[in-house]
Amino acid sequence: MNPTLKALLITLALVVAGALIFPSSYYFRVGALVWINTISVTGIVVLLGYVGLVSLGHAGFFAIGAYAVALLPAYGVPSVRPCSSAQR
Repeated sequence: MNPTLKALLITLALVVAGALIFPSSYYFRVGALVWINTISVTGIVVLLGYVGLVSLGHAGFFAIGAYAVALLPAYGVPSVRPCSSAQR
């Protein structure tokens, strides 16, 4: 089995198991925030560590996304909650 596919299946199994174990949606929100920050940091590590480039684009896109999520509810756009189908 391909190592990437194996890691993907393990991650998927952990997410499904987490839906059965966690008592409230708070833990899903914290997990989603950790996952988003992990993706952002991984991109920066690849650019700075392996390539040696300094990039402010990651911070810019992260800031634009955070600003949009904070501003859109003020104009009546409902916020999308992570893992909303798993809430109890």
